[in-house]
Amino acid sequence: MKNLRLRRLSLLSKKERTGRTEIFDAGANVVIGANDTGKSCLIKSIYGALAAPASKVNPRWKALNPVVRLDFSINATDYTVVQHGKYIALFDNKERMLWSQTSVVSQIGPRIAKLLDFGIELATKNQDVVVPPPAFCFMPFYIDQDSGWQNSWTSFGGLAMIPGYRKDIVEFHAGVRPKEFYAAKILRDEAIRLRDDLMGEQKALLRAAARIQDRRRPVGLDFRPEVFEDRITELIAEASRLEEGYGRIRREINELQSRKAVLLEEGELAKAALADLEADYRFSTRLESEIVCPTVSAVFSPHCPRA
Repeated sequence: MKNLRLRRLSLLSKKERTGRTEIFDAGANVVIGANDTGKSCLIKSIYGALAAPASKVNPRWKALNPVVRLDFSINATDYTVVQHGKYIALFDNKERMLWSQTSVVSQIGPRIAKLLDFGIELATKNQDVVVPPPAFCFMPFYIDQDSGWQNSWTSFGGLAMIPGYRKDIVEFHAGVRPKEFYAAKILRDEAIRLRDDLMGEQKALLRAAARIQDRRRPVGLDFRPEVFEDRITELIAEASRLEEGYGRIRREINELQSRKAVLLEEGELAKAALADLEADYRFSTRLESEIVCPTVSAVFSPHCPRA
């Protein structure tokens, strides 16, 4: 991790219309005061500005909801962070805002971890792999009188999101394990979870297969002709009936086709006779002299009434 040095802390209460600024020396700094004068609130404000809230905060101080400005240096590079409620913004040494966020886990934590080179990833109780919030980074450097004196490594809030964090955090800060170890550990744990899930699915499939096997009944097939003798006889009789029906329908079709040919021929003859009659009629309407019928020896005049 990189070297973090505090330079100045400014507190502003809009509710009480008052403020306070504390300057920190490069060496050790001691906060002295009587009981109930705000020493703990001052120190907790430092960590709160860096997104590491204490496990317990004085209700009166929380009700004031002060604006906190913290000037600090990381490896001789100056920064300023401003925190008000859930909003935290980081500025560079020229007071240009670098980012402003509200989500500690997904946004603020990874950014502060990058600033401090807090290179570790751990799994949450929901099995999500995350960069631990800043509280896990500052854990060895702060012990409060509310929780830290009773249980070690519990001075900050929100620690329950990562189960069994103590061993990994202690080993990381003590340098027992390199950063690469925790990345490999995440991959190993993910592989173990995947293996366990697959083994669970395999066991479920094996149980289902066993139940199906127990309920399965043997099915025997006998293809000897005598076994199907009755069915074969029925099929032969059915085939004979179909053959007879086919022959009957074919004869009926032949008769209908013959009848159709006769009707077509008669129709052609009728058309020819009609054409002849129409020709005779047109011829008779053009005659102007008498006509002698050779059959009955009668004489017809074209102008006489027709019977």
